[in-house]
Amino acid sequence: RSPLHPTACVFRRLNPFNLHTSPIADREMTATMENIGAELNKGVDLKHTETTVKDILPTKQDIAIEKEHNEFLGEIEAGKELKDVEPIVKTSLPTKEDIAAEKEHSSFLNEIEAGKSLVATKTKETT
Repeated sequence: RSPLHPTACVFRRLNPFNLHTSPIADREMTATMENIGAELNKGVDLKHTETTVKDILPTKQDIAIEKEHNEFLGEIEAGKELKDVEPIVKTSLPTKEDIAAEKEHSSFLNEIEAGKSLVATKTKETT
């Protein structure tokens, strides 16, 4: 039976915790599941279908790339000397707009921390 067999789904609903049951209860459960399956399929004519397997085989390029990668990993595992590389650190400096926005935000926070009184506002409800 496939994992999506209708009786398997029904069994999971009738016995959701996979409790071990007696052989008699198992037979009754199986009979109930078969009856439910028969009821579900009553009056339904299913057509026979042919299944086809569609395997996509790798191309020569895919095989060459994988082979090169595996050779590279093999060299690393074998402890082959790797060449020294100088890391290039790229940092971007903030723009004038970024500095101005941060300065405005920090001054706003300083005003709040200093206890500057806030201005009272009135809300207007629209209908």
